[in-house]
Amino acid sequence: MIDNTRRKRSLKEMKRRNTIKLIMYGIAFILFFYLFKVAFAKFAATKLGSMGDTQAETKQYPFTKHGILSVKDKNVHLADFEIEIVETPEKQEMGLMYRKQMAPNRGMLFPYDNPQPVSFWMKNTYLPLDMIFIDSDMKIVQISRDTVPYSEDPVPCFTPVIYVLELNAGISDMAGLTIGSVVSLERIENEEKEIR
Repeated sequence: MIDNTRRKRSLKEMKRRNTIKLIMYGIAFILFFYLFKVAFAKFAATKLGSMGDTQAETKQYPFTKHGILSVKDKNVHLADFEIEIVETPEKQEMGLMYRKQMAPNRGMLFPYDNPQPVSFWMKNTYLPLDMIFIDSDMKIVQISRDTVPYSEDPVPCFTPVIYVLELNAGISDMAGLTIGSVVSLERIENEEKEIR
């Protein structure tokens, strides 16, 4: 009688354990399936995104000279830069992405119709850059030096500006650019030149 009771208890205990095991295996399988699905979706998105980046990367991006930007400080001439001006939203979004080199005397200029705070990032940008922020009085109000390639962290300027000039990292120090330096812009009309 006692053995039968023990046996019944033992069978009940085994059934309970087996049920718990089945539930645990089911949860583990669902979690594994979910994680696999998420990982596959991320992989697919990354692969498709990198394919688009590779296509963009393989294009040639020649430098197009649109003007000369000169910088003075206390009437002392500091530097002249050949500049490419990016005026459309599409060109501004692309900026210097995918360009692997830029001559030290060159830069890219981002103009704005009205003075405004701005924020830039370095997504898909190979070159470390100095970002020079210029207000409506044509004075440098901020220099963000040696920005980090590929970074998606914002590089903000809270002072309203009408131009942002991007140069190779270190050029602003070499040229002696400082807050308060005065900028002048000479556009080259009808002479857009692609320079390799």
